[in-house]
Amino acid sequence: MNWIDIHCHLLPAMDDGPTTMADAMAMVHMAMADGTRQLVATPHIHPGVFDNTLAGIRQSHQKFCQKLSDEGITLEVGFAAEVRLTPSVLGELRRGNIPLYDEGGSYFLLEFPPDDMVAGSLYQVELIRRAGFTPIIAHPERNRMVRRDWRTLTPYLQLGCWLQLTAASIAGLNGPNIQIICRQLLEQDWVRFIASDGHGFYHRQPILSHGVQTAAQWIGQEQAEKLVTTYPAKLLKGDPLS
Repeated sequence: MNWIDIHCHLLPAMDDGPTTMADAMAMVHMAMADGTRQLVATPHIHPGVFDNTLAGIRQSHQKFCQKLSDEGITLEVGFAAEVRLTPSVLGELRRGNIPLYDEGGSYFLLEFPPDDMVAGSLYQVELIRRAGFTPIIAHPERNRMVRRDWRTLTPYLQLGCWLQLTAASIAGLNGPNIQIICRQLLEQDWVRFIASDGHGFYHRQPILSHGVQTAAQWIGQEQAEKLVTTYPAKLLKGDPLS
């Protein structure tokens, strides 16, 4: 398998992911054993909580890639960020301070708060789209408002956003209600990515296989595989996802 994981908190001591290089390397071996051959490290950018910057993420990524090279590990690791939606996001995007999946392009990973959509979220996303950027909405199945009614996401999809679901959620590891939401979103063909959202070796692991296998039962093996191969490859090249 040559899977691509577009959302993983792999860089050590950057956020709530691994705290040491050894922990991060353990995650690398787990991901590779599961079939991942390319991975995008996505540290949080959340002002006041995780104050990561493009420069800091790039430096950590370079150090990490050197470690992989020194140990002869073939996993290809890129970097982006998981960006919490705040009023400052649009300005930071325009100033080039947000890591994009397709450097110099438009795609970035956007996180909503876990409880409810913040007032004005849709307008903020509309402004982001008008400015030429395309949000990939991270794990929307975890948002309480979406769990109440998955159609809450309709206007975001109409604006041109796409969805990333977490493999563990699809597999039912985050509860049956969240799994039901995942199935509904997959069957609507709104999802373009299954990702691990990996945070550690023992919890929130960098595993894709259980999510792909479960999704295949609902939408077919070929389509499920595209969510960890074809569409992630297009994302990283800056190609259209429709």
